[in-house]
Amino acid sequence: ITQHLPDSFIPVFAKQMEMAAGRPAALADEGIELKRGHIVIAPGHGHMVVRKSGGRYVTGLAYHPVKSGCMPSVDPMFESLAEAFDGRVAAVLLSGMGRDGTEGAQLIARTGGMLYAQNAETCAVWGMPRAVTEMGLVAAASPPEELAEKVLASVGAEAWA
Repeated sequence: ITQHLPDSFIPVFAKQMEMAAGRPAALADEGIELKRGHIVIAPGHGHMVVRKSGGRYVTGLAYHPVKSGCMPSVDPMFESLAEAFDGRVAAVLLSGMGRDGTEGAQLIARTGGMLYAQNAETCAVWGMPRAVTEMGLVAAASPPEELAEKVLASVGAEAWA
């Protein structure tokens, strides 16, 4: 997860995600392994990136400026996921201001991945989802509770208990 929040609030957000999902949540750092059933969240002071390392997928941090000006930004996360997983990625953009995520979404789409976006009716701010939807990059634009079902259906999986 990459969320545009101040660095000081990210640990609180991680705890909220952990409680809401009933799954462990950790802040991304160098070498944090992506594991089934675990949540990894970008820290507020850096972009979360993912790379393949010794047969595992691990996070790293990047600090370079991005076009959107966001820190952390969705673009480096999406771009690195598309590269690490050779395009076998399903990504979701939820409510948010601006166009952060569009460049990474384009790479996901170009490499064969799937992108899903929250629809306008359920967004607090339909900026980021609007940008990728209007670019024609999304497989579906729906309320969040339907997006999870669409992502699972696209990979032939069933919802977890």
